[in-house]
Amino acid sequence: MFDDIVELYRDITGDEETEITPKTKVRGGLQLSSLGIAQLICEIEDSYDIELSAGELKSIKTVQDIVDCIEEKLSK
Repeated sequence: MFDDIVELYRDITGDEETEITPKTKVRGGLQLSSLGIAQLICEIEDSYDIELSAGELKSIKTVQDIVDCIEEKLSK
């Protein structure tokens, strides 16, 4: 799932250079504007057929947090 998130990021940005690890910060570590972050979240929601609440979005700090949130949603 981590690799899928990285691939979505790369598809959106065209950025093949940035090293992304599970600990990479979403805000600041990924080279995304607020609009880019929103686009990434929309792509994630579409790809996994889930909906992330405002509270869940606020709790996401790292790429691993995104993965954990998706896994939690899919396990329900």
